[in-house]
Amino acid sequence: MSGRDVVYVFTPPSTGVFRATVTPQAAFDPALQQLNGGCSATQCVRSSDAAGPGGAESITFSATQGQPVHFVIDSFENTAPSGFGTFTFTIE
Repeated sequence: MSGRDVVYVFTPPSTGVFRATVTPQAAFDPALQQLNGGCSATQCVRSSDAAGPGGAESITFSATQGQPVHFVIDSFENTAPSGFGTFTFTIE
């Protein structure tokens, strides 16, 4: 994807099922990708890019305690208003 990237690393405090959600503000159209084992495009195991501008994207995933999971928040577009913007990122 040609949008700006932000990478987050989540280290689970316990083994279980989690939900990662990126919630944009305004017209930003984010994509959310889960990478396992590192931070290269070939390690993408899940992605979500279906909600459209202003819509939240979520991924439900299983993780093992202490094993890092990488997430990339990206966008298909690289220009305003849908290509970048502010957002919140949560893992529950």
